[in-house]
Amino acid sequence: MKLSIDQLTEIIKEMDLQTFSELIELCSEYSCKEK
Repeated sequence: MKLSIDQLTEIIKEMDLQTFSELIELCSEYSCKEK
């Protein structure tokens, strides 16, 4: 699934900071497992 920058911006605007930090946490956990 490819998103345009505009779509990403809209999604981020709609998300609150809590959701965003949880997402980052998930991403960092995932990238740690990748290594």
